[in-house]
Amino acid sequence: MNIILCHLKFSMGPVPENMKKLCRAAELAGKYGADWMVTPEMALQGYYFSKNIFHEKNLFLEKTSYEKILDPLLSRIRKYRMALFLGAGEKDESGKLFNSLWIFNREGILCGRHRKAVIPRGGAEDWAQAGAAPVPVQLDGFVTAPLVCADAWKHEIGVSLAGQGAELAVDAAAWAFSSCCPDPVEVWKIFSRNSGLPLIIANQTGKTPWMDMNCAMSAIIDHGSLHSSYAGAEALLLTHCRRKDHMLQFSPFKIFPFIDQ
Repeated sequence: MNIILCHLKFSMGPVPENMKKLCRAAELAGKYGADWMVTPEMALQGYYFSKNIFHEKNLFLEKTSYEKILDPLLSRIRKYRMALFLGAGEKDESGKLFNSLWIFNREGILCGRHRKAVIPRGGAEDWAQAGAAPVPVQLDGFVTAPLVCADAWKHEIGVSLAGQGAELAVDAAAWAFSSCCPDPVEVWKIFSRNSGLPLIIANQTGKTPWMDMNCAMSAIIDHGSLHSSYAGAEALLLTHCRRKDHMLQFSPFKIFPFIDQ
């Protein structure tokens, strides 16, 4: 199975601009033979959307009406028969807002969803409610644990997911080196080591007035060790995952520079 991580600039939005980039990434991922495409945290609206003058409060995903917003992207997912892990803001039936990861199968049908459980306060995510602990999702024969960024900080979440039968964790992130977490790689290693789960992190890049994510790393952590990593200019990162002797094995990243046309 081929997994592509979208190491791209999404932080500032607005939605139409990010959607255009997501569609371009999907076209390229399909041509590169991806089976899964994984986006960073809040890839649809932008991690710092609430600070953007183009802030669009009404463009949150809702379970009963998301198709209209996502149709350009989901049409490409269906075209190339890829699964999609999409970081996006979500609004529930009562109007509460969540920082979520939505999972679509190869037919473009919503098959799983996780609302970020660990919300840092006093910053860009003050708009979001905390969700429940993640539960594994069955996708293409893999029992996959969906995470959003700081969910990996709570290592007991990984232990619980492994106990529920998860064999792989996928984390949509906007996580750079910072004063509150000087080295997120160590956090990811501990998560993987304690849970026994391989951890795939799709991170952002680019610089904003609030955080420099040019140093932010997309990575694969396997058996508690850094297997592959990339930081820098926008790129699509391809890894091949296979199951051998009841274990998952990953190839090193193949890096495709991203050209947004």
